[in-house]
Amino acid sequence: RNPIKLEGFIHSAYYYEKSESLGSQAIAIVLTVPLTFETPTIQLVGTGVSNDTEYIDAAIILEPEENHTKYSTAIITGNLKTLKSLEKLEVDGVQIPFKIPIPQQYPVVFCIAPMPFNWPDTISQIHFAHHYGAHLHFYLTNISSPIFDLLNLYKTQKYITLQPWLTTSNSTNGAVYTDCLLQYKEATDYIGFMVNVNGGGPSSRVTKRVHNGIFRLENQKIDKLQNSAIPKAIRRDIPLLRVDQLEEIEKDWERIRNSSSEVFQRLQAFSSCSPKNPDKYPECLVFQ
Repeated sequence: RNPIKLEGFIHSAYYYEKSESLGSQAIAIVLTVPLTFETPTIQLVGTGVSNDTEYIDAAIILEPEENHTKYSTAIITGNLKTLKSLEKLEVDGVQIPFKIPIPQQYPVVFCIAPMPFNWPDTISQIHFAHHYGAHLHFYLTNISSPIFDLLNLYKTQKYITLQPWLTTSNSTNGAVYTDCLLQYKEATDYIGFMVNVNGGGPSSRVTKRVHNGIFRLENQKIDKLQNSAIPKAIRRDIPLLRVDQLEEIEKDWERIRNSSSEVFQRLQAFSSCSPKNPDKYPECLVFQ
């Protein structure tokens, strides 16, 4: 068989033994492709535990974005028909690593694209989200070591998940949100897509674009993120935090801070670093 050549950058791939929206033995691949790519299908090659091979005619879904005129986030989906499990996946003769979606159940998940971090605001967002039962999934491209140590501290507490994200100059946040959706689509009822964790809520344009991609895959309930970072889905009829709730969050923050004082001391030192202060700036090179 002569597979169609794929011109694009593959970000991630997932294999589902069973999915409500994608079906059984499903494959989903996230990639960035040129808008000139017009092929509606592509051929994947799957290999099972006994080295049996199956050719999969997969569909390609493009989601054009208003601010990008040359490239688009795309999803490849297909299903195994004869193989009962998947050990190896190939596209154009190249093996594609794939992962199993998140098995743990969460009431609410927030997907957070790579961005500059204002660490006091980030700490507040993490604690407020955790208090209301939400899980934050951070995508990281490059980050200063004190900020990474801070986030890793909350990762060990299982408040958040950290995921390194390989991207290109042509990639967009649409690929990030699609990847996050594919990871958690079987593990939660509500997914929020945060454009800026440092206040202001998500961009409605991004939310709408991601929604378009979501409903092609999954007929799930998706709730928009509120400016307070507490989604209506879990906030329900509690418009404001009570004093005792604020005290609980403050105690939780103090517990983590006291248990890892060195992390926060380095963070405080790092916060004083600025190119505008040339006398201090050389000292900050140790944090790079």
